[in-house]
Amino acid sequence: MNVTFRRKLNSNIWKYFIYNFTQRRSFLPLLGIYFLTLPDATLRQIGLYTSLGYLASFFLEIPTGYFSDRFGQRNTLILAKFLMVCSTFMFVIGHSFPYFLMGSLFMSMAWAFESGTKQVFMHNTLIALKKEKAYVKIMGKMNANISFFSALLIILLPFFTQINMLLPFLIFLVIDFVGLFFAISLVEPKANLHSEKINFKTLKKFIAKSKKSSFYITSLFFGLIGGFLVAGTTFKEVYLQSLGMPIMMAGFAMGFSRIVWFVIGNYAHIISDYISFKKLMFLEMFLFPLFFILFILTSNIYILIGLFALTYGYYWARRPIEDYYFLHTYKFDKSYKATMFSIKEQISSIINFVSAFIIGFVMNISYHLGYAILGISLFVFLWFTYSTLLIYDKKQIKEKN
Repeated sequence: MNVTFRRKLNSNIWKYFIYNFTQRRSFLPLLGIYFLTLPDATLRQIGLYTSLGYLASFFLEIPTGYFSDRFGQRNTLILAKFLMVCSTFMFVIGHSFPYFLMGSLFMSMAWAFESGTKQVFMHNTLIALKKEKAYVKIMGKMNANISFFSALLIILLPFFTQINMLLPFLIFLVIDFVGLFFAISLVEPKANLHSEKINFKTLKKFIAKSKKSSFYITSLFFGLIGGFLVAGTTFKEVYLQSLGMPIMMAGFAMGFSRIVWFVIGNYAHIISDYISFKKLMFLEMFLFPLFFILFILTSNIYILIGLFALTYGYYWARRPIEDYYFLHTYKFDKSYKATMFSIKEQISSIINFVSAFIIGFVMNISYHLGYAILGISLFVFLWFTYSTLLIYDKKQIKEKN
């Protein structure tokens, strides 16, 4: 590898930092509140446009993963950024439900194109730079720092609503265009382009091969956690506002979670060094359902914001551990790494859709009932999935012996 190309590859790291920062939707705490200021807007419509967005993401996950592996991760990241620009634009010009639906669809499409692609792009970059073993440490610290700057933005954006409710979204439209510029400036690691080997025939073989491993069971476990957390956070701001939270504090819950993410993310590699992955799964089987139960045991706004921040901050801080496990445990054809992540995220997307859609109706009856159902259901599903994984592991050990 010549010095010039290595320098360009190194620049991927800081350019990806800026790109990924601009992909964060720091205005989400305001989105539901902003929507409810429109004529005839309802909580049920929030659940509807959110769930339909997740449904679109579900149908696009595998095709976008295939697109990423076929045409390159860099090109896919550029497309994802363009779709995010379109999403923000819909929210800016939106004055009714159809605009927010389109914005949600574009946003989910962007997430579908970038899910898996981001991890694979950086993994391939670090492989080319011979820094693969530092993946968890580098990504953990990078995502932690991104979360810190996101926290500042999340906290600041609600103050702009005092001038105009639309101003935070206009600011983000500018940020998205900056992200598009840096996405275009990324460099694809040449050694990791395998487009000539990729076709639907080999993709079919890849999917068939993955069924013989615990890949789907493990993906379901983490898809349940991610799906239920997303469903819960969709209604968090409007729930807190119903308890008397001023709109000026709307960004503090998510902003504080980014601070927690920043703190834990810088030490995520230590967690992976001292706690085995299976033990981590066992602990999380209790941790995340407990969050929903604790969320209904108090009406103190500050305690609720703290609970949310600790849970979501931890969830995102430890994601590099989860990603690295999948990259190294399920060593399928390296030409299909993005497809592998897309299948994993597709499982999460359908859970997002079903849970957000159903809980949208329950939340109309009672917020407490909605969060209680989320907590109890999540524990039951995680327990069943984890037990199935243990049975599978014992079966594999017997077959080897």
